[in-house]
Amino acid sequence: MTREGPEIEKSAHPIMDDPDMREFIEHRAVRPEDLPIIEDLAAFPKDFIIEFHNFFSLLKSRSAAQLESMVANTQSEEKRRFYEIALTLLKKYDWIVMWNLIGVLEKRGTSRSPNSGNA
Repeated sequence: MTREGPEIEKSAHPIMDDPDMREFIEHRAVRPEDLPIIEDLAAFPKDFIIEFHNFFSLLKSRSAAQLESMVANTQSEEKRRFYEIALTLLKKYDWIVMWNLIGVLEKRGTSRSPNSGNA
């Protein structure tokens, strides 16, 4: 039962198996087409996610400009990809949604390798 947006089938998106993530997606009216983007972000090492614990709450509306700068200036391809994915979601939603998403991802204890096989 969602307050906004369509019901999202759990089996189609493994991320929906997490009750906190399901609540976040329903509460924040995340569109079904954005679930694969969230799954990509969730696949990064937990230390990448923890690095953003206070990022969005401190920078608020300046978050996008800072992320764009980080994308342009990082030497790490893995971090650049993480920043690009976060920026994509930030542009679709807002800093509050991203702040909430980072909190949910921190709770999940994510530590898988991102997009293995992609260069």
